[in-house]
Amino acid sequence: MGIDTAASARETIAIRAVRAFFTGGLVLDIMSAMLGYLTGQWLQRLTVEEKTILEETFAHRDMARRSSDHPTSQRHNFTLERIYYTWLGLSLFAPMPLLLFGIACMMAGIYTYVWSQYTTVVAVIITVAGAVSLPFVLGDFYIGRNSERRKKVIGRLSEMQGDW
Repeated sequence: MGIDTAASARETIAIRAVRAFFTGGLVLDIMSAMLGYLTGQWLQRLTVEEKTILEETFAHRDMARRSSDHPTSQRHNFTLERIYYTWLGLSLFAPMPLLLFGIACMMAGIYTYVWSQYTTVVAVIITVAGAVSLPFVLGDFYIGRNSERRKKVIGRLSEMQGDW
């Protein structure tokens, strides 16, 4: 017949990997969107008293983190109730990691497809094009909760005011 079975088998494995990455990424992204929506709804439904408690607790924890003599004895107190409420709390923060994993799966699928179906030159160009956005994503995480850094970013944004 003349069909190269090794190349055909390699292509089949690559296509299966692409489908797996894309499907996994799609599921993770959909779950992230759903959990993000539910988290937003949960936060909107907080009463004024609950919002005050949340803000005061976060402010207190932030100030405690900044002081060097903050005791950390509570962190090692494992009870079923504490584990249960930790799980519930983590469900509010799950959308971002799920989104990041979903995007990573989709990017892995794209790169698997590109590197298995195109020439090396094309694959390198597409890989570099995708990698160009990585410093900006890392920059968002680097800003983080550092108050001084955030203030400087806000100041710079106000100086620029859309004048990129």
